[in-house]
Amino acid sequence: MLLNAKIFLFLCPLVVFCRIVALQSSPVDAYYHANLSQEEQALKTVFFRAVGMSELDWQKALEQAYVAYDEDEISIKKQSEKFPTPSFEIKQSIAKLMREQCLIPESVQVLGNKSGLVLRAFKSIILVADDFFKKYNATQDEIEAVLLHEIIHISKLDEVELLALKMIYDNLPWYTKLRVAPLLQRWKLFREKRADILAGLTSPARAYALASFYIKVLNSPYYLPSDPTHPPLHKRIEYMKALGDSLQKGSIDQPSRLAKGIDFIKGALGYIQDYAVGP
Repeated sequence: MLLNAKIFLFLCPLVVFCRIVALQSSPVDAYYHANLSQEEQALKTVFFRAVGMSELDWQKALEQAYVAYDEDEISIKKQSEKFPTPSFEIKQSIAKLMREQCLIPESVQVLGNKSGLVLRAFKSIILVADDFFKKYNATQDEIEAVLLHEIIHISKLDEVELLALKMIYDNLPWYTKLRVAPLLQRWKLFREKRADILAGLTSPARAYALASFYIKVLNSPYYLPSDPTHPPLHKRIEYMKALGDSLQKGSIDQPSRLAKGIDFIKGALGYIQDYAVGP
């Protein structure tokens, strides 16, 4: 059921074929997609081992979460009725970006959010406060880059995944929760980075636009540096600028062997530490 729903909502065979061809001919796309895939697989491997589950168990948990999320979205829709409807321009931008990504615009509802709050994507809803972009004086390129980031959350079913993780976590014994909690945090950070990167990979302009928007947020009085579910803004600015540079050059500046070794050791120690925490 989950797979069928994803196919119905998101896939377009012709564009998927074109993207596969593009991926084969683009070293930058191939590099970033490979890194994201490896990081996701590493997270899954450690998580599955920590909770004692298989890939099949994970798929079943996703299906349960996909159905359960319907109730959450009913509540979200009711709450959004209190707030102004997003502007026609915002809705048109979202529809355009979804078609660009070969997604079906009608599969997602664009609803209002409380003034001043950030954007939020769910399973099939995007909440937008009409004044959100105005307070940062965002350009059209920045608006589209940020909206695409949210659309990618939907296409990847990120919120459904998080609900599945929460359902699994809530049923674990306390000593296993101690081990798993850091992994859930890493998963949240990863999905934000993935949405950034995949939005930026669509063009150098989008990558730079996300970086410039994050700079505006970082320097604004609205910035809250304590959000643990997102990578630090200075890191996001750094990797989005690097992505834009790579896309413009059409190649990747490979790190030195020493830098690669240090990064590998840091990552390995992080995963070992996450898994080693026990009763």
